[in-house]
Amino acid sequence: MPEFLPSLESPAQAEPHGRDEFGLPFVQLSPHPTGLRFPRSPTSVAWARPLLRLVNAHDCRRTARLVVWRGRVRLGTLDVRIPARWASWLLDLSGVLGCDPARWPEVLEVEVTAQKTLVGIRDSLLLDHPLPALIVGGEDRFAPTSAWVAVPFEPEPNPRVRALDDFLHTRGALDYLGWMVGCTTTGLWDMYTATGNLHFLETLKQRLASAGEGLPLEPGGPARLEAYVGEGSGSVWAVTLDSRLESFAPVAALAKVQRLEPTPEREAVLRASAEKILELIHTPRDFLTTEGCFTLAFPLAAIAKTLDEPEWLGLAAGECLERWDFLVRGDRVVQRAYRDGRTQMGNWARGIAWLVLGTAQTARELPPGEREELVTRLRQIAPWLRKHQRPDGLWNVFIDRPDTSPETSGSAGIAAGMAIAAKEGWLGSEARTAAERCLGGLESYLGLDGCLAGVSQHNPVGEETLQLGYRIRSAWGTGLYAQLVAALMD
Repeated sequence: MPEFLPSLESPAQAEPHGRDEFGLPFVQLSPHPTGLRFPRSPTSVAWARPLLRLVNAHDCRRTARLVVWRGRVRLGTLDVRIPARWASWLLDLSGVLGCDPARWPEVLEVEVTAQKTLVGIRDSLLLDHPLPALIVGGEDRFAPTSAWVAVPFEPEPNPRVRALDDFLHTRGALDYLGWMVGCTTTGLWDMYTATGNLHFLETLKQRLASAGEGLPLEPGGPARLEAYVGEGSGSVWAVTLDSRLESFAPVAALAKVQRLEPTPEREAVLRASAEKILELIHTPRDFLTTEGCFTLAFPLAAIAKTLDEPEWLGLAAGECLERWDFLVRGDRVVQRAYRDGRTQMGNWARGIAWLVLGTAQTARELPPGEREELVTRLRQIAPWLRKHQRPDGLWNVFIDRPDTSPETSGSAGIAAGMAIAAKEGWLGSEARTAAERCLGGLESYLGLDGCLAGVSQHNPVGEETLQLGYRIRSAWGTGLYAQLVAALMD
């Protein structure tokens, strides 16, 4: 099909083709031009960088090339491969609009075309799957949406870290799967405790009340059936929860908020979450994953500490240890292993991050007598991790394979776990040094809006695709980076 040649006329705003399961409007892209209009982002600074952020609406199991036009000017071409729901892409418009907001138009009018491509990906690729769709509108909610944003030029020595702080407070820092949400909610809590900045706490509560898997966990967001039912002191609160294994990660941050601002609603959610987690860990399982250290053990430990349930603390520690015993096999850590002997994703950086960071975060919730064995495991694995650290401070996507490229989210998670362990005195100064090296290597991957790039896609994409070196931006990767930044603050 010949490439679309845009007209010189102003494009009409495309009408939404529908709403996703969270009620967010979207437009379906096609080879034909889709007109989008974005109002100018308010800014009071003299100089700012104009950025166009496009947000994907649905999981899309195919590859595509997106081209964005403004009149006859091509603003950019995006190589899109199996994008997840709420994945985002960023275009820097400085070369077209300049950096003086006073000269920007009130409305940015663009057209977007999408063409199917084949780029050698076989696993997880569905050739008959629709092209990507974009979230548009929904500005009245704390939810992701495509937008024209302005990032001020900062005179500070490290503007990228300032951009990280700003990004964490925006709707661009949102994800929908529970484990993804847990990365950013824990990152926000850790940044709040490290800095004392109440903005992080307020954004965290707003995030816990917004949309996503297992959310909202706070009143004031989209309605949860039967949630917060009851009147007056001593009422029985009925709570409906998503019971998938990975959906509980955000509950850890909720438990910590409850320590500051206790409410019966939060306690009801925490007790209901604990019941579901306990049901999951007591149910015979034909496989285990490293994620469980971060998505089950850590939330359970945080709940137990908040609600003063010492028995649950021991169960949380045991859940971590079971995964170490089953998934750490000499110099190989498998992200998933089955009781019948099958394994997946050996020495995958992010799989190792779930193990190390989840264990460190869990151990922080435990009293000294309950954490000793977890600390021993961290001490045992730390030299092996440092051995495979790259000269630039990162780890490869499969850490023992120098033929694969670096991966930032796994690197951030591994380094954050080591930094936490060093901060608590469980590991020596060499662990902190390794974490600092990783932090330095990651700074160049922070996007202009503060979002971390260089992230491997989520694991359903498969090992073959991860080895290709294609990387994405992700809010959850940024949440892992924020945990690292916070752990290294004095």
